Formats: sequence, C-alpha cells, structure tokens
Amino acid sequence: MAEGSNTQILSLADDSGPLVVKRGGLSMRVEFNAGGTADVYTNIPVTIHAPANDDARPKPALQIGDLDDGGTYVGLSAENGKPLHAALADLPDYKTYEDALAAAEQLKSLHPTAHVPTPKELDKNLFDNRNTGHLKGTFNTSGSNPGSVYRSSASYGSSSARVQWFDDGDQSIYGLRSNRLPVRLVW
Repeated sequence: MAEGSNTQILSLADDSGPLVVKRGGLSMRVEFNAGGTADVYTNIPVTIHAPANDDARPKPALQIGDLDDGGTYVGLSAENGKPLHAALADLPDYKTYEDALAAAEQLKSLHPTAHVPTPKELDKNLFDNRNTGHLKGTFNTSGSNPGSVYRSSASYGSSSARVQWFDDGDQSIYGLRSNRLPVRLVW
C-alpha cells in the first residue's frame, strides 16, 4: 500500500478477489469485473465522481533544457514572458531571412506560435542556455561564418537583419537578409 497526502493506494493483481474497505464502523465491498467495470456493495450512500487520477504523480516543474512539447523548453520568453520551446535542431540547410520566416509558417500547423526567435529570445533563451540540458551540443559555436551566425526575426532596413554569433554572443545588424544562415525555430 502506497501513501501520498491522505490518500492510500492499493494495487491488486488482476485475478484478485473482492476488495473490502473498512473505516470506523463503515464498510464496502468492491468487485472488479472482467469487462472493466466494478460493482460496489455497501449500506452507506455512495457518490460517483469522474475518474480520479490518484496514482498520477505531479509533474515536476520544467527546467530549461528539458524535452517538452516536441522540442526543448528554453524558459519564459525574454520577449513576452510566456513559456518558450525551441526545435531540437537547426533547420536543415541554412536559410535566407525570407526562407526562415516561411519555414516558421509551415511549422504553425503543429505549433501555432512557431516563429523565428526575436533578438531577445535568441540572446536570453537560446544563446544563454545553449549548454543546458538537451540544448547542449546542438548549436554551432565554432565561430565560423556563416555556421555559428544565427538568424533572428528582426529586419533592419530593406536588406539587413539582426543576427547573433553563437561563439561569443555578439549581436549584429549586419546580417544580410539574402545570406544563408542557421535558424533555430521557437514556439
């Protein structure tokens, strides 16, 4: 018998006979049927409730780097304070600015809030946590160009966009929108 809070859980073998529960002067007998139903015999009033989930343990709070929602939890968005998840890997092939935005639109069927990270999310949620949990080793931090220059969603003028180097964290406005760069989508 396991105990948690004030609830006692008794697990029985499938071929067990009836279960008799006594508390003080009250008692009831429960018989589990082969079809997944149960019969309850008692002389006290019984209230039937929706199925309980008494044996479920509370989920521990998500930690940055934990797998969740088809990706990796990267904390509360530095942009809007809502839970944020990142894809498990960069998009295949490097993307132009427009290609990155289009890829995020395609992901919206699975994750309605999918987007190319904002500069704040790229810096605080991805770069700062790049070595945490399941994020570790998934970013290019070599310092090579274009390999470790990640694209953000922020356009700068008609031909540039904000980018971030993942070796030293430097953000720049000199990422040409036409350059093909790594992209890690978030939602």
